[in-house]
Amino acid sequence: MELIILNVGGTVFEVTNECLKSFPETRLANLSSSSQEFIKERKQYFFNRNPEVFNFILDLYRTGSLHLPTNICGAIIRNELEFWGIPIGYLSECCIKTYFKYDSDVEKIDEINRVFGLNDTGYSEEECRNSKWTRFKKNVWIFMDQPTSSLPAKSKLSQKSIRYQIIYLFELIIQTNHHKLGYRRDFHWIFLSLSLHVPKPVVVHYVTNSKEYQEHKRKYVITMLLSYSTMFGFLFMLVVSLSVIITAMETVPQFRQQIYTDEELKNISNLPQIFQHIDLENEKIKWSVNSFLVDWIYYLEICIFTFFTLEFIIHFAFCPDKVNFFCNFLNSLDAILCVCMWTILILYHIMDKNYTFMLSNKYTGYLFMISAFITALRLLKIFRLLKSFPGLHLLCMSIKSNLKDLVILFSTFISICCLFGIIIFVCEFNEKTTFPNVFIGIWWAVITMTTVGYGDNYPKSVPGYIVGMFCAIWGTVFLAMPIALLSSSFNDCFKRYNDRKRFQAYKNSPD
Repeated sequence: MELIILNVGGTVFEVTNECLKSFPETRLANLSSSSQEFIKERKQYFFNRNPEVFNFILDLYRTGSLHLPTNICGAIIRNELEFWGIPIGYLSECCIKTYFKYDSDVEKIDEINRVFGLNDTGYSEEECRNSKWTRFKKNVWIFMDQPTSSLPAKSKLSQKSIRYQIIYLFELIIQTNHHKLGYRRDFHWIFLSLSLHVPKPVVVHYVTNSKEYQEHKRKYVITMLLSYSTMFGFLFMLVVSLSVIITAMETVPQFRQQIYTDEELKNISNLPQIFQHIDLENEKIKWSVNSFLVDWIYYLEICIFTFFTLEFIIHFAFCPDKVNFFCNFLNSLDAILCVCMWTILILYHIMDKNYTFMLSNKYTGYLFMISAFITALRLLKIFRLLKSFPGLHLLCMSIKSNLKDLVILFSTFISICCLFGIIIFVCEFNEKTTFPNVFIGIWWAVITMTTVGYGDNYPKSVPGYIVGMFCAIWGTVFLAMPIALLSSSFNDCFKRYNDRKRFQAYKNSPD
């Protein structure tokens, strides 16, 4: 029996040659005295590798199955397996989750970095150095498009923003009055360094006007822009929320002014043709056609439309890649909304808020109705807040990462509803007043499983009661599955996002 001594990262392992030969396609099975790892003086093989992982690899030769440690990073394990020439086919089924957990972790980390990392502004550093206008456009683009961009300067300078503001204030004062103050400029900055705890190199470099201090200054400006951009995000949220409220108020009769009285509506022949083709008994249709907004809501909508239009124009004007600007769904929606919003206001203005001319012409009527429908989609602007609120983005990431599972659950839910719909139809077949067809049974199953229970249809026989009981119980259990799935995924993404924020803060801290 030949004994082979292996020195792996300073830890000595002893194993028989026959044991290593059990897997001839691996690296250890092909060791010989002529191998470059062999040390003749010590009569042992030296490998500068991880000894902890090697212990599990050596167990493969002893037991015939490969098990992996759970306390070591997956990247290290894969590098070790690749170095020792161990195929993944030898991996035991109980450790498959440990092996592939690394892939899912990397995917989540890459997605978080892509979403919350520093996005490419489209303006090169060389262009910004050579042109003040380019720097201005870049700053405006950061302000509009990247409200929570995780620039290194943001985490590094956010805690010192007030300190640097005081420095720049002293800069202006001393530059303009240092002769009147009677002190040397160096003395002032040394005193300022002690009072504000600014690092001494920053003070010295300031006096010499070095590139490093200018870089501090540039990062501070970007940090302040990001802070103002976050405030703009809150303002945008308030305007979108106000727009939602106004849209709801437009459907309330108390906030609309009637065009024709009820007496005038009785004489339909003298009214525009559209009144002859609508159901005037339907109050919703009658008020939407026969009324216009009160003045203060009308002017408030003008202000909201103006805000959205200016935001879109500035966003587009300072976009570095205008060709691909409209490839984004929200950007295209903004453009369409601007056209439709101002189309409605122009029609209002031309008609002096009177529908008579518009409703007498079917083309202008169609134009107004289509524009009004598309304008209601301005509520989708709330998705722009994803960039301002990481929690919303993380929730969307959780849904996206579990989309396949959710589709399977939804398909299963529909199948079960169809099954209960057919069963309840059969059980209630002798009842004359309930469940006239299977589609009503499916509707009842959906309402019951989602625990809504409108009560428009319900079983009346004992077999129907039993089916309804099982349908409700199964729905309660089934609805808990996607909630648990999304909750687990969201918690995982949220923890990784917080870990990334802490890591960025430590990484970019001055100490």
